[in-house]
Amino acid sequence: MAFDALKVKNDIVKWIRDWFEINGKGCKGVVGISGGKDSTAMLLRMLEEGMPVDIIIFCDTGLEFDEMYKHIDKLEEYIAQKIAF
Repeated sequence: MAFDALKVKNDIVKWIRDWFEINGKGCKGVVGISGGKDSTAMLLRMLEEGMPVDIIIFCDTGLEFDEMYKHIDKLEEYIAQKIAF
């Protein structure tokens, strides 16, 4: 059976939408990101889908490369939203 990326994406979007529907419209959207490609893609997809993203958290290990901080800065600028450390 071949991997169907579109089906997986649609299933994940549906799961997140259903979660917010079940837990209430006033529920806060808190998104944790590592700064890697997967969590960045998830955050951007949630924003593109119009899902609530009220707080974005980046857990700084103190061992990040300078490029990671530059990526977080660019991401904040792109989405026009502050990312909490």
